[in-house]
Amino acid sequence: MNIKKIGIIALSLVTVLSLSGVAQAATLTQTQIAAIVALLESFGADAATVGNVQSALMGEPVIFDTPSGGGVAVSCTFTQDWYPDMSGAEVMCLQQYLNAAGYTVAPSGAGSPDNETEFYGGRTQAAVTLWQDANGVSYGNWSGYFGPASRSAYDALAASGVITPGLPGVVIPSEGVSVSVSELDNVTLPVSANNVVLMEITFAAGEETTINELEFSRHGAGNRTDISKLYLYRGDERLTAGRSINSDQQVFFTNLNINLDTGEGVVLTLTATMSSGATAGNVHYLKLKNVDAGDVDVSGLPVRTRTITLSSVSAGSLTVSTSTPADTSVDLGNENVELVSIDIQANNEDIDLYRVILTQYGSIDVEELDNWTAKMDGAVEDVDVMVNGDEITIVFDSGGYLIEEGDTVTLSLEANITSAAYIKGGSGTIEINIDEAN
Repeated sequence: MNIKKIGIIALSLVTVLSLSGVAQAATLTQTQIAAIVALLESFGADAATVGNVQSALMGEPVIFDTPSGGGVAVSCTFTQDWYPDMSGAEVMCLQQYLNAAGYTVAPSGAGSPDNETEFYGGRTQAAVTLWQDANGVSYGNWSGYFGPASRSAYDALAASGVITPGLPGVVIPSEGVSVSVSELDNVTLPVSANNVVLMEITFAAGEETTINELEFSRHGAGNRTDISKLYLYRGDERLTAGRSINSDQQVFFTNLNINLDTGEGVVLTLTATMSSGATAGNVHYLKLKNVDAGDVDVSGLPVRTRTITLSSVSAGSLTVSTSTPADTSVDLGNENVELVSIDIQANNEDIDLYRVILTQYGSIDVEELDNWTAKMDGAVEDVDVMVNGDEITIVFDSGGYLIEEGDTVTLSLEANITSAAYIKGGSGTIEINIDEAN
């Protein structure tokens, strides 16, 4: 069983909050506003809701509570430039915006969410610099100064729609779902290259929706069989098994069931594994043609992946073999039970191991096991173990785990067998296999 060289780059899922555009100027009289407020109170609306509605009707900024407890100012009006050591109410609004948009001024204390201040200090300057870099704001020697260029950039973002916290430069549409992609350089790949990122797709929801299905088409002077499998990830979570390109040059990812509330966004990553029999010189790219989001309109299609060109070089490989775990008969309540032991050898070159995906074929619900621990040659590794249904994903840190050419390491996975894993009839099995034999 060979698993080709793994080099995975994955975006983390970002759940976003919304920051709406500039509040509209009041057009109602005070008597009309008072009548609307009285009606809301008669229906039992809470004080925060009543206050927000009253502020909106009067053309004033509105504060919405976020899940983390911080306030998100719907609009800031900047009447002047702001620099370090200055103070003013507009600075507090700037800090609220930065915290909500994912450029945290301070994790705690002064400047943190719910604790914004009117003082423009070093931490505000640092957060502004992050925001400037993410949104392409030129500042020359004035890093972190909220001057004319920054004010214009903020106004442009606010005017274009709801600013998406945590996804710099992404704007929530007023309705429907928008699709955009990150710019990735074209790349030349060896045959058998594994899990190469083709596209990072951002979906932003202007209304509540569910993304059910994605349809891609393949293009370029190559054969569809050059691409062995295509995968879809949300962060480190693989959403589907590998999909192949059909004879019509199409590939479908179905039953995704990705729910988005109004103002939310999600980033999905499309990766490809190339066939060992792929032809050098062949060229490929894919287009995302259709998105099934129910009755909601989807804008921004089609979008395309970067172009990949195949070289005559073969990627390094791993030889993988499994051995019988030390404990083959265990009881409920047993702890630190070895579930699988895998020997991994690096062939041809040094290899960085980023992710191992296993599948459980036994009868026990592995989602009910806990205290997952991964070891390399008996030493506990600082990894993330993610369990989704029968799929178990071991994710190493951003640098990967280095296996030098010719070396063999043993990966073992342990967990506690909890009482919740009980199977009707009083017994069950755990059978964990390597996900694929590529």
